[in-house]
Amino acid sequence: MEQSRLVNFHTARQHLAERRSTIIEVLARAYQREQSDAHIDMVIKIQAAIEIIDKAIGEEERAAQQP
Repeated sequence: MEQSRLVNFHTARQHLAERRSTIIEVLARAYQREQSDAHIDMVIKIQAAIEIIDKAIGEEERAAQQP
């Protein structure tokens, strides 16, 4: 069970990282204040989610190492 959760965390993290990269590419192409502010907000939220997932991955990996 723990292994499938770990796989799900890694998959979710990868999807979020890809989404973050896509949004950053959009920001780099054209700067329009209102849209850019919304994109920046999305990047911040995605980064926060990635950090939470990273923490959860660490917890799962530590739990899996315990006897």
